[in-house]
Amino acid sequence: LDVAGDFRGVTPILALASGSRQAIRASGQLILSPGGAATVSSGLGGALTLEGGSVEITTLLSLPSGLLNARATGPGGDLTVGGTINAAGTEQEFYDITRYTGGGTIQLASEFGDVRLLEGSLVDLSAPESGGDAGYLSVRSPLGVFSAQGALRGTGTSGNGGSFLLDAG
Repeated sequence: LDVAGDFRGVTPILALASGSRQAIRASGQLILSPGGAATVSSGLGGALTLEGGSVEITTLLSLPSGLLNARATGPGGDLTVGGTINAAGTEQEFYDITRYTGGGTIQLASEFGDVRLLEGSLVDLSAPESGGDAGYLSVRSPLGVFSAQGALRGTGTSGNGGSFLLDAG
């Protein structure tokens, strides 16, 4: 979805089907805020791109073992997370066998502004307790700052812990 100008989505959860690739791009502000109630089952490994002059995520993004690429591109445009971004791994049952998916990849970037995780926000790339590897978090804010007042989870109790890359001005 490409929007000329601002985009505001109000939803209790944004989830993708297994393996799907979706994008929302706005030339102005891109705002995803919570509202209403829903019960949705997310598929594994979905990829979501969010791009706008500024980006604000205050709802739940459910992307188990998936990929999120969120990027603010406007002059002074910040990327702000006040909700939950869940790309954690999962436990999958196949008859009498249990397998684990690793945590996904989250890329948060602001080309000209700041990347901010607000108090109460959560970015989760952890693996299930019984297996799997944690995921990867990349934060880029070369001309701004990275402020993490929320929680970051990237644990891998039985597998490898998560990876984190920070590029801030």
